[in-house]
Amino acid sequence: MTSDSNHGSPSSSSSTRPASKPLKRGRACISCRFLKIKCDGAKPICGPCMRHPKDDGCEYSDAQGRSRTKVLEETIQSLQARLDELQNPHDSTPSVTLHDPYRPYNESRLGASQSFAESSRAAEAPMEASSLLSPLSTFDSPLASQACLTGSSGRSSSVSSPYQNATTFLGHEEPPLPVIQTLLDSFLPHVTELGFFLHPTRFRADALRPLRFGQTPRPTMGLLSTVYLWGAQFSQQDPLISYEEIFLSRALQNTATDLTRDHPHRVLHTIQAEVLLAYYFWRNGKILEAKTHAGGAVSLAIGCGLHRWRSARPPPMPGIGVVVENTSNVMSPRDSVEEGEIINGFWAVWTLHKSLSAAVDPAGALCGALDAPGILVDTPWPLDMEGYRDGLLTQDLRGSSTIRNFLSGAEYPIQGKMSNAEMIAKAVTLFHRASFLSGQASADMPTRDAQIFHSAFQSLDSLVSSFHASLPSLDSYGSESRPRLVTLAHAVTNAAIIKLHNVFAYANANSNDLCMNAARSIVDNAQQDLGFVNPLMGSLWVTACQVFINEISKRRAIHGVVEGEESIWSGLRAGLSVMKPYSAASQLMRASFGYIHRLV
Repeated sequence: MTSDSNHGSPSSSSSTRPASKPLKRGRACISCRFLKIKCDGAKPICGPCMRHPKDDGCEYSDAQGRSRTKVLEETIQSLQARLDELQNPHDSTPSVTLHDPYRPYNESRLGASQSFAESSRAAEAPMEASSLLSPLSTFDSPLASQACLTGSSGRSSSVSSPYQNATTFLGHEEPPLPVIQTLLDSFLPHVTELGFFLHPTRFRADALRPLRFGQTPRPTMGLLSTVYLWGAQFSQQDPLISYEEIFLSRALQNTATDLTRDHPHRVLHTIQAEVLLAYYFWRNGKILEAKTHAGGAVSLAIGCGLHRWRSARPPPMPGIGVVVENTSNVMSPRDSVEEGEIINGFWAVWTLHKSLSAAVDPAGALCGALDAPGILVDTPWPLDMEGYRDGLLTQDLRGSSTIRNFLSGAEYPIQGKMSNAEMIAKAVTLFHRASFLSGQASADMPTRDAQIFHSAFQSLDSLVSSFHASLPSLDSYGSESRPRLVTLAHAVTNAAIIKLHNVFAYANANSNDLCMNAARSIVDNAQQDLGFVNPLMGSLWVTACQVFINEISKRRAIHGVVEGEESIWSGLRAGLSVMKPYSAASQLMRASFGYIHRLV
C-alpha cells in the first residue's frame, strides 16, 4: 500500500501544476522577449510578469509585430489626421476609397433591365454636376457608389461636389450610366474628324448595354476608356474635364492589355483605340506619343492583313519554317456593315499614318511602315456606312494594287461619287506624296536624277489637278451645311499643290500663282465656324500662312515695299484669325499660332 501511495503521489502533483510547453516563436510577451526569460504565454498577464511586476505592463504583439499600445497610438494618429482633414477640407488630401477588384461586377445588374431603362430615361434630363454621380443600381461603378460619393467622413455630395477631387475615380473601372451617356454624346458628333471607323449607332448601343465593363458585346475596355477620354475633352464641363488625366491613364492601360483578353473584336477595337489615342496626343501637341500609337495601329493592321482585305491575288507564301496566323479567326464579320468596319479601319490607319507623317516629319524622311517594300495595298477604297448598309459592297468585289493604280492615274476619270472616307484617304495620299517629292528636289541634282524628278513632278501635278477637279464644289453647299470632311479634303489637296510647287515658286511665276491661290483657298474656306477640326488642319493653316510670309519677304527683297502687299497681309491676317480661336483648346494649334506669329 505504501508503494502504491508513493507511486500515485507524482500523479496528483502533476495534475495541480501542469507541465509548461515551449511557446511558438513570437508568442512570448514583449517584456519576456526583451529580458530573454522563459514566458508561459498566459494572458492577460504571464507568470513571470505576475511574479515580478515591472514598470512596463505585460503586452503581446499582434500578427504584424505591433503591441497593443502601438496599435492604439496608430489609431489615435489616424483619427487625429482625419479630424484635421474634416476641419480643413481644402488644405488636406482626401482619403481614397478602395474596393475589392474581384467582387462580381454585375451582381447588382443581372436582371436589372427595368432599372437600366429608368436610368436611361433619367439621363435624358439636364444634369448638374452632383447628379452625374448619383448611385445607379445598373452600374456597379465607383462614381455610382455611395461610399465614393460620401467618402470615409460620411459627407454627402450636397456638401461637396464629388468632382472636387479626381482621386475619387481611382480604383474603379468606369463611370455610371448617365456620365457614360454624356461622354458618348459629346464624342460621337466629332467622330468623322478622328478616324472613327466603327458604325456609330451600333457602337453607342453596345456601349450602353447593362453588362460588365468590356464584356461582349460591349466594346473592349481600351476602346471605351479612350472614347471616355475624348468625351471628357469635348464636353468642356469642369466636372468631366477634371477626370481627363484618369481617363487617359485608364485608356493607355486598358488598350495595352486588350489583346490578351478573349473579346471577339479585340483586334479591331484595339486598332480603333490606337487611332483615337494618336489623334488625342497629336491634338495636344505630343508628337512622339502620337507617332507611337499611330505605329501601333499600323503594326496591327499590317499584321492582320488588313491591307490585303478582299485582295484579288492569292495570299503570299510564308517563309520557310514560319507559321502564319489565320487572321479570319480574329476578323470574322457577321454582315456587310461589320466588313465595312474592317475596310474603313485600314483606311483610317492609312489616313492617320500619311497625314501625321507629312505634317511632322522632314520632307526627305517620309517613308514609313506602309511604304516598305512588299507592302502592296489591295484593300478596296472605303465606303460610307450607308453604302455598306445598302449593299454597295458586293460579294464579287475584289481589290488589287489600289494605291499603285491611283498614283499611276489609272482611276481617272473617276466613275461615280467618292465616299467621304475615300476622298480623305486619296487627298492625304497625294499630300504625303507631294511632301516626299518636294524633299527630293535639289539645285545640284545630276542630269539623270533631274529628269526622273521632273517626270515624277509632272505626273503627280497632273494627278493632283485631276483629283482637285473631281472634288465636290464647296459653293454647292450652304455655309451651315458644308461637310467638314469636304472642307478638309479641299484644304489637304490645296496643301499638296503648295508642297509640290513651292520648290519652284521663287523663280517660276506659274508655280508662285498656284501656291498663292491654294493658300488663299485654304484660309478662305476656313472662315466659317468649322467646330472641331482634324489636327491636320493646324499644319495646313501653317503651310498657307508660310506662303504669304514667303511672298512678302520675296517682294521686299526684290522691289522693296510694292503695291499689292496689303492683299497678301490680308490673307496672312485671315489665317491668324482662323487659328487663334482653336489655340485656346488645342495645344498643337496654340503652338502653330505662336510659330506663325513669331515669323510675322
